[in-house]
Amino acid sequence: TKNHQQWIKVRRMKERNCTDSPDEAVECPCLNDVIFRIGDSYLHHPGNVMFRGLIEARYEAYTSAGRNEKIAITWSLVDEVLNRNGRFLVWDAQWWSVLHDREKMREKVAGAFKNQKRKLKSLSNTQTFESSTYEFERQDGHKRKRTDVERATCLCKC
Repeated sequence: TKNHQQWIKVRRMKERNCTDSPDEAVECPCLNDVIFRIGDSYLHHPGNVMFRGLIEARYEAYTSAGRNEKIAITWSLVDEVLNRNGRFLVWDAQWWSVLHDREKMREKVAGAFKNQKRKLKSLSNTQTFESSTYEFERQDGHKRKRTDVERATCLCKC
């Protein structure tokens, strides 16, 4: 499979001590790791689920805060992930790499708050698909359309 081939490639680079390989290429993210990759394929990773929970828990405080308070909230979230023995990992086209730059970590957390805002806004903008005549349909109490036989008997009685 594709994942197995990727694992073999990373293992070979580590074993050869290849110069193209970063010092900390991660073969498999741990449960507390927060992973960043384009797309939705990693939303269900346990570390990302925990991270989204932290974002949701602090979202109200973040949106009502000023600039300096927002920065403090993002730093506290970075510290909380690190205190849970989590790492921030990014996909580098061939392997996972550990983010060591704390400012980049904070930027990723701030981006997660922005994504949460977009998500909530899109949920509030959803439309219902009921027509304006919805209330006037089925006033006869029937839950389904009349069949041809029912229409014929109705016409005969009239």
